[in-house]
Amino acid sequence: MEFILPIVLGLVLFAITSALVRAPGRNLGAKFVKLGQLKGKTKTEIIAAVGPPNSTSATTGGRTVCQWMATGYHIALLFDGEMCEGVTHEFSALPLKSPSNPAKPFWTGATRDWLALAGLIIVLVAIVVLLSTIK
Repeated sequence: MEFILPIVLGLVLFAITSALVRAPGRNLGAKFVKLGQLKGKTKTEIIAAVGPPNSTSATTGGRTVCQWMATGYHIALLFDGEMCEGVTHEFSALPLKSPSNPAKPFWTGATRDWLALAGLIIVLVAIVVLLSTIK
């Protein structure tokens, strides 16, 4: 039973590390959610609120795609000149509301992570029970 403490500490460390690693993505996603509807906003407005894009690419017709990325969050916006035409891609591994649809939360990535953690806990508990019956 002396190995239970390291297992519990490992799970706590996993939870803390996971939260810290995803903090930049959570912050970036929250800034976009706070902006609300992005279509119709200017590039200058968006950059002032969330910071400069990580990537800018030219597309056909003089349009550009600007992308903002942080661990656990990614969004790509299409611009015609200075005007945002909308979200072309958005991913969040965190339970955030979507800037392209503020009423719809993103649960996919977070649910997957919590299910994996729950599965890990179940396996570890089973190992602890098995090992305690062997002695």
